[in-house]
Amino acid sequence: MIDNTYEIILDYELQYLEKAVEFLNKSNKDIGWSLEDMYRKLSNKNPSGKGYLAVAMHNKEIVGTASLTKKTALIKGVMVEVAEVGDTYTHPQFRRILKPRNYYRLNKDPESYVNKSMFGRLLTEVRDAALKDGVEIIYGTPNENSYPGYTKHLGFVPTEKFKINSYCNYKLSYIWKKIAIKFKLNFLFKTPETVNLEKNTASFQEEYSKFILKIFENNYDFIIYKEYNYLIYRYLSNNNYFFDKYYIDGILSCLIVYKIKIINNINYIFIAEVLYNNINIVNEHIKLLLKIKFIDVFVIWTDSITYRKFKLYKQLFLYRKNIPIIIYDCSSISKVIVNSKNLSFGLGCTDNV
Repeated sequence: MIDNTYEIILDYELQYLEKAVEFLNKSNKDIGWSLEDMYRKLSNKNPSGKGYLAVAMHNKEIVGTASLTKKTALIKGVMVEVAEVGDTYTHPQFRRILKPRNYYRLNKDPESYVNKSMFGRLLTEVRDAALKDGVEIIYGTPNENSYPGYTKHLGFVPTEKFKINSYCNYKLSYIWKKIAIKFKLNFLFKTPETVNLEKNTASFQEEYSKFILKIFENNYDFIIYKEYNYLIYRYLSNNNYFFDKYYIDGILSCLIVYKIKIINNINYIFIAEVLYNNINIVNEHIKLLLKIKFIDVFVIWTDSITYRKFKLYKQLFLYRKNIPIIIYDCSSISKVIVNSKNLSFGLGCTDNV
């Protein structure tokens, strides 16, 4: 008898994490998931707490995933538990033909979205688990395929007054490589040099703590709480990231974090964080990044106002696409964020931590 069902498993102990990473990498070869990164963000190594992973199983194989990464945010100066949606993917061969082995406990209608959509069911399960644990805000940056599911069926709403875009600076080497890839000349490519992170020091911890406090004083309606433990967990303990520090009169005034990644033999720099107390120095130091010779594409996510403030147009950063930010509409707090202009999501276009 043919089994046309899938089972949802909420993997609190991350027993399926390795298989989930294998599934995601087979399904999305252009992204490249790391088991180390996934464990870091979903385990109790995350200073904000363990995250949530749900997998859809069919014939003992994973055919769908969804996760939520816990974070701490300051919302109008008050610390709040939040979570970011990520790692949502369902196998195209099965997403429309498989049915859930058990209907959603709060809605037994087989025609409802949560029972017809594997994606919807996965997201609903991790969302419910997070809300039960006291998470107050759930947000994400969906692609064009999943956006309608979030906003039409799953109770998410877009931020109305705060918009971000993806901007790219393309080097001539990018055009050459795209042509070479098309004609299968990959043997001509060189692997970029390995770059190591600057190591943690006590003196840096002290100056960073003073630096970030000034940023928190800007009274954002929403900002991820990026204290020093977050910096260590997010970047300093991860060899995929490195950073540059910039000083004015001996005082730390800007910190730029970035990640080098190879996708289809194209060498990218994804700018993960731009933290600053003095905007005048940001543009000059982005210029320095652009001088790294072996990089083909530089990517940054930001809003249009910051794009102009950073003078990214002078550095030939071109608009690529809009990045929607969606919030699960579950509380009065979420409504404040949806209608606010004064937000700082710290979206680094690298992953969902």
